Amino acid sequence: MAKILIVTNGLRSVYNFRKELIEHLVADGNELYACAPNDIFAPLLEELGCHIIPVTVDRRRTNPIKDSKLILNYFKILSRLKPDIVLNYTAKGICYSGFVCGVLGIPYTNYIEGIGTTFNGNPLKTAIIRQLFYRGCRKASRVVFMNDDNLKFFLDNHILTHNRYTLIRSTGINLDMFTPAPYPDESKPVTFSFSARILKEKGIDIFINVAKSIKQKYPHTDFHVMGEIEEQVEYEAILNDLQKQGILTYHGLVADVRPILHDSHCFLFPSYYGEGRNVVLQEACACARPVITGDVTGCRESCIDGYNGFLVPAKDEAAFFAAAERFINLPYSEKLHMSANALALAKKDMNRVRYVQIWAQLIADILQENK
Repeated sequence: MAKILIVTNGLRSVYNFRKELIEHLVADGNELYACAPNDIFAPLLEELGCHIIPVTVDRRRTNPIKDSKLILNYFKILSRLKPDIVLNYTAKGICYSGFVCGVLGIPYTNYIEGIGTTFNGNPLKTAIIRQLFYRGCRKASRVVFMNDDNLKFFLDNHILTHNRYTLIRSTGINLDMFTPAPYPDESKPVTFSFSARILKEKGIDIFINVAKSIKQKYPHTDFHVMGEIEEQVEYEAILNDLQKQGILTYHGLVADVRPILHDSHCFLFPSYYGEGRNVVLQEACACARPVITGDVTGCRESCIDGYNGFLVPAKDEAAFFAAAERFINLPYSEKLHMSANALALAKKDMNRVRYVQIWAQLIADILQENK
């Protein structure tokens, strides 16, 4: 039996994306812990047999005083718990817990799920962040990447200077939870949906402008936006105003995206954020919905152009409009064909069971190496 600790900045992602892995590891007799800020997902994880170690993490900002306290807290927690292996997720878990694990000689993995805008700041800030990631990854038993582009970035920028890395290209989707529903009837308005944190880099401006242009030319269409507004608060007024105009429906943060995906003809996702591999694109495929997305890392992996949707140049608003218009004008039989292809792709490449097995084997390998 091994003592396994998950370190991250939020329990919601642990429950949504690691639930099946936790169940698998607990069933194998391991002792599971998760270190993150306490929230409503804590009792759900406790029910799975995962013990919660609460810690305060500022997800959005880097503050030297607060982050020093976080490093000290990680040192205390890891020294007391003495886990056999630590699984670090998200930037501060990777940088700070990774560093502490290295100091204490605890085997650990760092999972780079996507770099987003992490390295896009001013040169001094970027240099500091690179150094933090370097120190967090330096003694890792494995650094796990979701895609080749992120791996190349880490190697080219000397953030990763050893060969203890691997690629696990998805967390997968629970295909028992995300299931296909009958495709919307031909008589209904062609409906496009979007789900993400409401950020410019997630493509919300492109989605909005495409919705405006399409609604003007094709009034018998609908657009739905799901997602939480965290940092770029100006979007609240913008989206509410567009809803009043009848351009789109803004649902805010949605606990369960499935009903809206099922009511959609197509999932339109113009993100250029720097995704690891976008989850909602995979959920849309599992629900048998065609997708339109950008030809960028983290998105292109879930769309085969002309097969289960359309892949268009990133940040190209005109191209997204053209793809949406092309989709609207497809014969209904072709929409149904794309729907079936989306589901086939999900079953082939997005089944979470497969990725749980890969992670379980990786953990077993690291534990064996460190006996």
